[in-house]
Amino acid sequence: MVTALINMYLLAFTCFSKTRRIKIILTWINFLSGLLATCFYFHHNLYCQSGTYTLFAVSEYIVLLSNIGFHFQAYYDFQNYRLCLIDKRTEQLP
Repeated sequence: MVTALINMYLLAFTCFSKTRRIKIILTWINFLSGLLATCFYFHHNLYCQSGTYTLFAVSEYIVLLSNIGFHFQAYYDFQNYRLCLIDKRTEQLP
C-alpha cells in the first residue's frame, strides 16, 4: 500500500500529462480511503461495534476503484502512441 501510494504520488505530482488533475484527485481519494480503512479496521478490532467492518470494506473498495481509475488514465495519456514489437533475431515485425 505504501509503495503504491508513493508511485501514485510521483506520477501525479511530477508528470505533466493530459490527465494530471484527475490523477491528483484519485491519489488523494486513494490516500484518504486507505487511511479510513485502517482506522475502521483497528476500531472494529478494539471495540467490535456493528457496522464498523462494513465501513472498512466500503473504504477498501474505494481504494480499489481509485487505484483502477488512476491506472486507467494511462489509456488517455498514451492514446496517440503505437506499440511496435520487433523480433531481434530477424529485425522484422512479427
